[in-house]
Amino acid sequence: MRSFTPRFIVAATVIAMVGSGAAVGAVGVQRMGEEAEHARLEVRELGMQHDRWTAQLDSTGDVFEALLTEAMNALSEAQGKLLSEEPADAVARAIVDLRDARDRLEAADTDAKTRFDRLSETISSVFWWPPDVSAEARKVSSPPADSAYRKALSQLGQALDDLRAARAAWDAEQQRIAAEKKAADDAAAAAKRAEQRAKSSKLSQGGGSTAPNAPRIVDPPVTNSTQAQIVDYLGQFVAGVPVTWDPDLCPAGTICGITQLGAPTPTIVLDPDLLNYYLTPSGKYVLVHEAAHARSWFLYGSIAALSAASVAVTGIEPDPPGSIGRAAIEYMADCATIVKLGYSGGTYTFSCTADQLAEGAKYW
Repeated sequence: MRSFTPRFIVAATVIAMVGSGAAVGAVGVQRMGEEAEHARLEVRELGMQHDRWTAQLDSTGDVFEALLTEAMNALSEAQGKLLSEEPADAVARAIVDLRDARDRLEAADTDAKTRFDRLSETISSVFWWPPDVSAEARKVSSPPADSAYRKALSQLGQALDDLRAARAAWDAEQQRIAAEKKAADDAAAAAKRAEQRAKSSKLSQGGGSTAPNAPRIVDPPVTNSTQAQIVDYLGQFVAGVPVTWDPDLCPAGTICGITQLGAPTPTIVLDPDLLNYYLTPSGKYVLVHEAAHARSWFLYGSIAALSAASVAVTGIEPDPPGSIGRAAIEYMADCATIVKLGYSGGTYTFSCTADQLAEGAKYW
């Protein structure tokens, strides 16, 4: 913006007064010259004050533009991500109000500068210094009132804060909806599995099995308290063996388990949908049977050695010949369960010979 500071020709004014033949004595001329000089200095100071105010207004231009840019970006980012459009509408209104307030302030400043220039031209062109020049200068040089502009700045800042809070509320609602959907999906999957299992009138007394060559099943760590009780129970028979959980492990109507035999340690796999059954008598048979498989691995150290020992003591030959004696291994796991638990579920045998019980006792 242009400078308010005026330029004067005081000497010419005084000379013109004297040369005009005015009936003014030397003392009067001196007095009027002093008054004119005082008025000149006062008007000059008023102009300089307004110049400083104008410079301050100019210096806030970058802040003004940055705030408008921030507000426009916030509106764009929040589009479609609000529970209510009112916070966005408030920001849009505040942007318009701030621009209007800034325009009015700059227009008032420009108008004051124009009127001040006209006053300066009048002062320089007249023979007699206008007696009310100082008062006139004060009228046009006072900085325009900027209270409306400051209020508009504050209102836009508050509207932006409200918009950010509304965005956070929308994010929280999306997280809640996602959590509810996941819970519903999990419940539906569990219900479907339960429906499949309910096709059988009751759980059978059937039990353990082993899959020496099955791939390892990697599940999340056990956190359920009932799962922890089951793991603790297994730990009484075989310590340090990992337990994983597969919700699709057991066919409907059965309590089952699988022991994966292999280095460096066996892994026992159970079905999390059967948590309420594993600590029943039938369920404990399954758990101890699987623990017996793990203990047999620690005893013999390889599937081939375990198979040879089991076939020798049970007389159950591999089928087909030359394959792993799986039937003999399962039979001996039941014998070892009888030794430790006192009974078997009968999946592979209800009773064992003395030699077989002695072999099963070696597992423990």
